Amino acid sequence: MPTCQQCGKRWTWKQTMRASFTLDTGYMCPYCETKQYLTKKARHKTSATVFVIPISLLLPVFFDMQWYVLVPIYLSVGVLIFLIQPFLMDLSNDEEPLW
Repeated sequence: MPTCQQCGKRWTWKQTMRASFTLDTGYMCPYCETKQYLTKKARHKTSATVFVIPISLLLPVFFDMQWYVLVPIYLSVGVLIFLIQPFLMDLSNDEEPLW
């Protein structure tokens, strides 16, 4: 779970998920109300999870699977990514450049 770099308090899973559904690049700390930003490494890790679902869509190309086998696989992969996402987040006080 991410830890605020200003106050040092660890966010809960629920607080992290709530903050991640904003369109702003910074996240407000629920404890000290300062703006926190994802680190460059955390942005790379979280954006890499976006490619897991499209890659899993290629399963029928390599394996002969029926739709009733694939649907639970797709749902479980989606839920797994949703649950793991907050654990991949690290915060910093300053916004780091992408490159």
